[in-house]
Amino acid sequence: MSITIRIQKYLHVRNSRRSQIVLAEIEKSSIACCPVDMQVVAKFFDPLFVSVDELPSDDAPAIFRRIVALRCWERESAAYFSLTSLQGTAVPKFYGQLACQFPYREPDSDQTVGVVLMEYIDGWPLSLYSAGELTESQARWIMEQIESIVHQIHSYGNGAH
Repeated sequence: MSITIRIQKYLHVRNSRRSQIVLAEIEKSSIACCPVDMQVVAKFFDPLFVSVDELPSDDAPAIFRRIVALRCWERESAAYFSLTSLQGTAVPKFYGQLACQFPYREPDSDQTVGVVLMEYIDGWPLSLYSAGELTESQARWIMEQIESIVHQIHSYGNGAH
């Protein structure tokens, strides 16, 4: 399987984050669920950007950054795999996990970056709004949606699927 993406927009890209999140467009793909020109969210689990809070010490060897990034990538992928029937409704569709190679990086442990591809959902993040900007009915509707999604995920996790 191979895929080529073109980054369109940086959504959450900063140092000391578990993942770097971008909006991308598929340019080439051998993956059936990811046709050319489709927009996706790509989450990169890059050892170079791992939070120092996740490391045993500030001067931890590079291999620790790689282990933390790999574990975060595996957990994210496992969560989507376990929520398959909720994809596209309560959680975004999961298109797959890939490994992106950066062969010229040093040290060698930083050359592979885990990537998760998922559905892009157009809209406005709730972080753009303060409580005072929403009407009571808007706030109530948002809370009902959040409660419903949390309930679905919780029920699914407890074997109610």
